[in-house]
Amino acid sequence: MRACIQGTILIWACLVYMQLLAPVVVEILKQALEGCPPAAPGADVIITPALLLKEAAYNAVGAANYDLHDYIDFKSWLVNLKAHLPLQT
Repeated sequence: MRACIQGTILIWACLVYMQLLAPVVVEILKQALEGCPPAAPGADVIITPALLLKEAAYNAVGAANYDLHDYIDFKSWLVNLKAHLPLQT
């Protein structure tokens, strides 16, 4: 229930304050991507503050994706993200 409430508040805030929040969300996403590069395939995952920031940034972008489409190039981001994911055959 907590995650649902947080998502609802974030979506509402983005609807009302998008011009103020979008640059902040984009900057947090950039910091998270720079501070926590993808792990090597098969490597043990260590939970660090950088990883938690990355997860929070991904959650925020996911919740407000419709409102952030003018600020984030999702197509190129997802193509680059896919390049780092191990393929399962």
